[in-house]
Amino acid sequence: MSSCQHTTILERSGLRATMQRRLVLDALHQMQTPASPYDIEHHLTKRGSTVHPVTIYRITKQFENLGILHRLGSGRLSLCKHPETEGAHGYLRCRDCGSVTEFQNEHLQRLATDIAEEHRYHSPAPLIEITGLCPSCDPS
Repeated sequence: MSSCQHTTILERSGLRATMQRRLVLDALHQMQTPASPYDIEHHLTKRGSTVHPVTIYRITKQFENLGILHRLGSGRLSLCKHPETEGAHGYLRCRDCGSVTEFQNEHLQRLATDIAEEHRYHSPAPLIEITGLCPSCDPS
């Protein structure tokens, strides 16, 4: 998904696409890997832009609430490639190189809903993270 599409989601939700929000979105698109707010700040600083870390935290929280970003188990943030798609989103994360691949699966949504209901949890759109070895790092 492009930065423009994420900006459209922002505007539809009533949030303006301010310069700081666009800078954070662009940084996440350019970085292409899960990042912390400090990673985002460092990336922007290297490119001559300044956004205070507290502002980055606030912006990324807004993006999470809109479904534009997902917070992984590692605490890092990843742009959602399917923000307008309902249901379970998942990530495959390589424990060696740290690469991340996003996926969505209807069967996973049903399974997650069944498990949540069994334990009386409300989980309308679960985020699943699977850790293993990517094809590049797998020795077999």
